[in-house]
Amino acid sequence: MSGELVIDHTPFGLKAALVDDGRLLEVGLADGSSDEARGQIRLGRVRAIDRDLDAAFVDCGLDADAYLGARHARFLTDGPSAPSKRDLRIDRLVSEGQRVVVQVRQGSSGDKGPQVTGDVALLGCYLEFHPRRQGAGVSERLARTPDAAAQRKRATALFPDAGITLRRAASFASDAALNAEHDRLRAQWRQIELAATATTPPARLDPVEDPLHRLLCDLIAPDLERIVVGDQATLVRARRWLAEWWPAMADRLASLPDPFETTGVAEQLEDALRPEVPLAGGGSLIIQATAALTAIDVNGGGRRALEANLAATGEIARQLRLRRIGGTVVVDFIDLPTRAARARVLAALRDAVAGD
Repeated sequence: MSGELVIDHTPFGLKAALVDDGRLLEVGLADGSSDEARGQIRLGRVRAIDRDLDAAFVDCGLDADAYLGARHARFLTDGPSAPSKRDLRIDRLVSEGQRVVVQVRQGSSGDKGPQVTGDVALLGCYLEFHPRRQGAGVSERLARTPDAAAQRKRATALFPDAGITLRRAASFASDAALNAEHDRLRAQWRQIELAATATTPPARLDPVEDPLHRLLCDLIAPDLERIVVGDQATLVRARRWLAEWWPAMADRLASLPDPFETTGVAEQLEDALRPEVPLAGGGSLIIQATAALTAIDVNGGGRRALEANLAATGEIARQLRLRRIGGTVVVDFIDLPTRAARARVLAALRDAVAGD
């Protein structure tokens, strides 16, 4: 990729855009709100155990007691992931009144309360550290790259006894950088454990993270040519973070007024998020979201069916990433008469989404 990362303030918080060869590829938003509970590490107290649900309800200081299923409670027992206790019921794993350190899997949504897990994960740029697990591996995104086997072997060699998952950016980092980040994350976990012993539940234990740091961590790549921010204060924060975590990128920082407009991102974003998306060379995609699924219809616009379908695969992959579409996606390609032609389209779609 030869592109840039553009970051600016909006009324809703920080927004970042990843641009590849002039085309908008991904958008990230970090509102910095303390109300966003997902990912927080909290000290709670078990309020009740429901044997029918095989779950406990934990007072973590959120807007409602959090749901802790037995599958996630087993990480609270002695020993990384406690494999011998994998099939135990919830009342054999925790007890009413017990203090527990958990991480929020999902905040409250509608009439559903928050959910928590004992499988704590601390996120760095290169690593995901699971202090209550053993065994090293690679992330799903890294697993889809040609370098996956080598990186899996590297993870096992570097961290044979630690619960470590290499993130995609790890493939661009040295062994020394990975070890340094591992040491930082372990030190952070020790601080959390110390805080838990000296705190009365419910309480939040992890430090409040600068939302700019998370955007940089998630979207930065070593082959970016430029990182553009919209004001001097953000430039200073970004430079300070890069100096600690990714020094080689610090000289690629730049500041531009109104960077989304200046770089053309704003116009691309408006065009890309319309229900009808034009395809280069003719034709379009019609994208409609329902409660159950997202439907994408390929309109050939007079092009040959196979040509239009193949042209659509790249834009479909881009739209899935750009709109953060998950769940069930149904794509209505133009009908093709032969199995070989259909196989070509399926292979092209697989290739197009491989990097996401």
